[in-house]
Amino acid sequence: MPRFFFHFVAKTLLEDEAGATFPDAEKALLHARVMAAELAQNDLLAGCAIVVANEAEDELFEIPLTCWAN
Repeated sequence: MPRFFFHFVAKTLLEDEAGATFPDAEKALLHARVMAAELAQNDLLAGCAIVVANEAEDELFEIPLTCWAN
């Protein structure tokens, strides 16, 4: 199974060094959306994002936390 990395972007990039395996990029995107929804509950993280990258370090998706704030 491919490994995906979920980097956290604030003022700087906080890299996910471990990553997680998912069957495909779509499942990794769904996981990132759940993460973003949970993190968006913290108002201090406004303007931050999660960047999903593959094993080749290609950025596949960027999910801004503000999209998931209530």
